[in-house]
Amino acid sequence: MLYAGGRANPEDDPFVINPARYDPADAMPYTFPGAKATVLCAKNASDVAPSRLICVDVVIVLDCNIVHWTNVYGQDKLTKQLVGVPMRGEHERATAFFGTVFGHNKLGMTSYSIGQKEAAGIAYRSVVFNAATPSTPKKPGLGFTPRGPRTPAAPRMNATPTRSLLDMRDKTAWAHTDDIGLWDAREYFCANKPDLLVYRHEDLTSLPRLSQELQSGDIALVYYSASTYQTTSTSYYSAKHVMSHNLYGVALLARRNDV
Repeated sequence: MLYAGGRANPEDDPFVINPARYDPADAMPYTFPGAKATVLCAKNASDVAPSRLICVDVVIVLDCNIVHWTNVYGQDKLTKQLVGVPMRGEHERATAFFGTVFGHNKLGMTSYSIGQKEAAGIAYRSVVFNAATPSTPKKPGLGFTPRGPRTPAAPRMNATPTRSLLDMRDKTAWAHTDDIGLWDAREYFCANKPDLLVYRHEDLTSLPRLSQELQSGDIALVYYSASTYQTTSTSYYSAKHVMSHNLYGVALLARRNDV
């Protein structure tokens, strides 16, 4: 799983890369029309808009809310999120790659602390509008929503066929029917697997689907797109730009009890 990927690996999806191993000269930052964030894309010398790259990280899971969404930004939005700790050496190389491509010597990242010991990991997340949550109708002449608890309706997940990574790559905004899921890839990484059983990124969404969240200590492969945006927040120390890890999907490599 530590090979560079991309165009150097024509046998698999050419737009899936390992940022810790990929050549920065083959990537470029690009701001799509109407967007505020700058996105990591494949190098393109033509005037045609470049294609987004999908990055992969091997992480140790700290927390997971993918099967069941969580609220981070309010009731009207769903957050699918995995908090994970990448391997140290790989993370250092990936950070250098992102800094080089985006042209920043400092990049803030959305970290997430778990428990009293504050074990910090990276938050890989996608935020979608929850069209399944009924809004409270406003009364004529009043510019506020009545106070009181409101329980969101269960989101209607998996209402569309599973999409391929190439289809997902061009997403700019997520809807509640989009397929951001967990897939079981353990058979590809067990010690006694057949030699002919080779894992391919492009086959991710054809793997068995998991119906339960990953647990702390599981090992997973996280698929995400990378983007940066300017910030005035003091939460990132002296960094003026923040990087987002926009979640596309997760493959389980091993359970904590299996290793």
